[in-house]
Amino acid sequence: MTLLQIILLIALGLLVGAAAVFLFSWKHTEKNAPKFDALGTVIGWQDVKIPFMGRAIIQCTKKGKPMQVQSTLMFRSRKPKQGGKRLWTITVLPTKDKQKVYIARKVK
Repeated sequence: MTLLQIILLIALGLLVGAAAVFLFSWKHTEKNAPKFDALGTVIGWQDVKIPFMGRAIIQCTKKGKPMQVQSTLMFRSRKPKQGGKRLWTITVLPTKDKQKVYIARKVK
């Protein structure tokens, strides 16, 4: 094996290892993060930099307190109607700043 092949093999191994750690941490977070279901009203739509994608802004209540959450990325063609109500599964994800991020997904 030449020196170039060895370097490429090591770089590929590091890339595969980083991807495995990312996927493991993502699955672990999805499995163990606290979730709750809430009836929410779509109050807006936010375009993102990825073409043909966006996220909905949803208003709902948790234990009587009003809150706003964002949905996961979805295609513009599947954009929910503004003012429409539906059931959402909301995942609570903590950040380093001890703030909480609320991400909503449609209940299947």
